[in-house]
Amino acid sequence: MQTIKINLNKITKEEVDLIMECLKSGKVMAYPTDTVYGLGCDARDAEAIKRINKIKGEKGKKPLLILISDFQMLKKYCFVNSMQMQYLEKVWPDLTPTLSLARRGGIGPVTVILKRRPILPGELTG
Repeated sequence: MQTIKINLNKITKEEVDLIMECLKSGKVMAYPTDTVYGLGCDARDAEAIKRINKIKGEKGKKPLLILISDFQMLKKYCFVNSMQMQYLEKVWPDLTPTLSLARRGGIGPVTVILKRRPILPGELTG
């Protein structure tokens, strides 16, 4: 196990490269969120997903989330119909959190459940 402490306010290119190499090599990462620590890996790596389930004590029956950065990535990894896309265009975060929050009618972060494309392994969806 390797521990890497990174200050996201002062992250360097070398640290980003190290994180990317860890993900590409199938490693699992723990990272802080607003309330708890999350576990992460490359969502395309079935073996890394199995490692997360093992760490969590799951038998792979519960789906895991993936983080999507933009609409291009969304369409690559998920099936999205026109009605879903219309909704997502309203709630998708802007670069300015205040504008995004206002656009969503004052609601906070939004979770959306979509069907995965075959490019993502079945282990991801339980």
